[in-house]
Amino acid sequence: MPSRRLYRKAARALLDSVPASYRSVARNSLSKSWLTWP
Repeated sequence: MPSRRLYRKAARALLDSVPASYRSVARNSLSKSWLTWP
């Protein structure tokens, strides 16, 4: 289905537009929350 392909391409473009710094910050916060879990 072409619509599925277009949606996937748009999602990939959105993810690529997200700055690497924001991505690293999100990863750090995720790892911290995982470590602080009981």
